[in-house]
Amino acid sequence: MGDVLMPLAIVGLILLAGSRNDRIVPFRRMNASASLHIPLILELLAVALRQGSSITRALDTVAQVVDVGLGTAVGKVTASLHQGVAWSESWALVCDDASYVGQACIVLRDTLEASWRLGTSPLPRIEAVISQLNGEQRTRVESQAARLSIRLLLPTALCFLPAFVLLGVIPCISAFAQGLFA
Repeated sequence: MGDVLMPLAIVGLILLAGSRNDRIVPFRRMNASASLHIPLILELLAVALRQGSSITRALDTVAQVVDVGLGTAVGKVTASLHQGVAWSESWALVCDDASYVGQACIVLRDTLEASWRLGTSPLPRIEAVISQLNGEQRTRVESQAARLSIRLLLPTALCFLPAFVLLGVIPCISAFAQGLFA
């Protein structure tokens, strides 16, 4: 899945960023029902950071292409960071709820915090979080597939078992009985 997300992220940011100056190519926002997944958002962020953007500039760029709720929340964070508000205080307002926006903001905050405070490259941490989230998603999908196969087995057995008994077992027993009593 990561192999598919990376080219998509690169193309998206190339279209978005255009050049390294502050000019941003206008891009239509996605609606809330078509919200991007958190690993894809992190991939977009990683592409922007690889191109030399600062953390706040990369967050601004990604905020313009994600759904309106998350984009607005990240935009508020970057605006407060530009005003000199501390990292944890900037994220405190948008990470409160348990919705998709709150969860995405918590992941972004936790992923980028060490880089913001210590000045280290955020790319290794972003890649580790993407790998972890993709692994969790894969595990979740596999467990749901296992549950689905069990749920499908019962109706299938209830349909095929009577047919097997009527078409297979009963004729064999009657043929055996005829041979035995004849």
